[in-house]
Amino acid sequence: MYDFGLLLKQLRKNKGLTQQQLAEKINRNKTVISKYENNLLAPTLETLIQFSVIFNVSLDYLAGLHVNKSASLVHWMD
Repeated sequence: MYDFGLLLKQLRKNKGLTQQQLAEKINRNKTVISKYENNLLAPTLETLIQFSVIFNVSLDYLAGLHVNKSASLVHWMD
């Protein structure tokens, strides 16, 4: 079963960040991070994009849709 809060907590800890440090990176307060991690609040798309950049993972991975967590850049023009 997919659990965004658990995933976020694991990513945060793997990066060596506290809730406070992550909150500062996205211009929020620590309480918001705690609510995300406890699935009491869902992040906006803008916030998910910020998490994607911070943790270098795809939005699909954050949404639980893709098993490969790495983000890749696609070349649209050759």
